Amino acid sequence: DSKHLVTTLQFIRLLQRSVRFRSGTSILPCPPLRLQMSISLASIPFFANLNAADMMSLMAATKTVEVPGNTTIFWKGDAPDALYIALSGRLKVFVRDQKGRETVFATLKPGDYFGEMGIIDGEPRSANVATIEPCTLLRLGANEFEICLQTNFRIVRTVLKGLSARMRELNARNVALQR
Repeated sequence: DSKHLVTTLQFIRLLQRSVRFRSGTSILPCPPLRLQMSISLASIPFFANLNAADMMSLMAATKTVEVPGNTTIFWKGDAPDALYIALSGRLKVFVRDQKGRETVFATLKPGDYFGEMGIIDGEPRSANVATIEPCTLLRLGANEFEICLQTNFRIVRTVLKGLSARMRELNARNVALQR
């Protein structure tokens, strides 16, 4: 029933404050980490249009991971196992050539996500990701992400849009490099 759906923004507002319902029961204010997790998930285009029930299911499927600085999350060629979302700290996405020279593709900050390509296509990791400083990450396993895709067409559509946008960005960079 559409009148019982709650938008992601409404869901986050519910988590930010105590809300009294008609029955007289209330939801206590959300712990800061859980609130940060829900905001981080809602900021990812894949999950931005989820209703409250879907968002709660997704949050239940995630795990928080504390990672020390200068730690590799995964290596290029590793089997994909999860999608990660940075809650705190900074990370780098990079590769090394045969001589050991490092090329950094991106520096990630809180709210950024990585690892989605591998859990979507099942192919090995295309780059290395390592922490620059201590980080708190939200981890969504590949199996849990697959269940989300199977049960929610909104996620499927936004995943396709997000991948298309990244491809367009890479194409534009490639054209710029060729000039």
